[in-house]
Amino acid sequence: MVSPGGIQVRQSGGFAQGVAQRQIEIPVAPMLDWIDETLRCHRWRSRPFSVRSFRRLSNWVSPAWLNHARAVIVDCVPGVPLARLGLAEQAIPAHLRPVYRMFAAGQVRGLTLMNTCFIRRSDAGDESLFLHEMVHTVQWEYYGVSFLPTYLSGLFGHGNFHESPLEAQAYLHQRCFAARGHSYAVDEAVRSELGLLHAPTEAVVPRALMRVVPPEDIIAAARSLVGTPYRHSGRDVASGIDCGGLVLLTLRRAGCVEQLDWRPFPYPGVGEVRDVLSAHGSEVPLNDVSAGDICLFEGSRDRPHLGIITGAEPLTMVHATRDRGVVEEPVGACPMPMIMALCLQANK
Repeated sequence: MVSPGGIQVRQSGGFAQGVAQRQIEIPVAPMLDWIDETLRCHRWRSRPFSVRSFRRLSNWVSPAWLNHARAVIVDCVPGVPLARLGLAEQAIPAHLRPVYRMFAAGQVRGLTLMNTCFIRRSDAGDESLFLHEMVHTVQWEYYGVSFLPTYLSGLFGHGNFHESPLEAQAYLHQRCFAARGHSYAVDEAVRSELGLLHAPTEAVVPRALMRVVPPEDIIAAARSLVGTPYRHSGRDVASGIDCGGLVLLTLRRAGCVEQLDWRPFPYPGVGEVRDVLSAHGSEVPLNDVSAGDICLFEGSRDRPHLGIITGAEPLTMVHATRDRGVVEEPVGACPMPMIMALCLQANK
């Protein structure tokens, strides 16, 4: 996020550790619902950085990240509904409320949600602004669902953009870019500074930052989707979801993942889905499946099916069916054989 006027910052160390001591807490479900809603409304205008005619940015960002980061040019940047997310203006010290109102009204030059950067149309010619917001996409990958509360904690905890750690990191690289010195892969530098080891590649979909949560949270999130209508390739509760959408929304609502998607594959096969799942958890023996695990079934014509295990003895799951929508029922009711189970927990 960039404030109007491009506030200057001074360099400070410990980007990942320099957040405020008092961490702002934001409920995960409403935050992700708002993010999904905002990204869905602007999806038709979203374009990868790689398709824009940048003069210099391609020398400063790796090709994989240019394809991963996306930009939406808007007349007005979406406001962050802080009150809706549980952060009341009255809870903010009086001298910080102008900053609160600025974010709520979208009075900023840029805003990044996950891998999508919203750029104010009047600033779309500023290539350094795109680099600044690109830094935030790497930070999103590092912090996952904790990015927004971490960002706000740093901003409100330090009182201004000058001391906000995540903004300081973005401004530092923006200044290097603006100085027209020797180019370097900014996304890789940011990742190194944050201690992140894994980057998305063109061969495999972006790797999520999985967060360990209790199985009960995954089960509750899956059951909250029971009754949702079925729609092939659907990712939205209002219009319908398929089994892939069920897993995506369950993990997002449970707060254990920022992004897990295999949309680059128009019709992902069993092998491709197995690879994606294996990159985000630990495969467990089929005789050791337990509540909270993701199960993969071998469908016809190499079309896989997915479900979320919700109970044992008998083994039950939530999954999306074509004729009944999302239901919870015994695993044995599924005519397809289970071929893989994935545990997201650190210790089984």
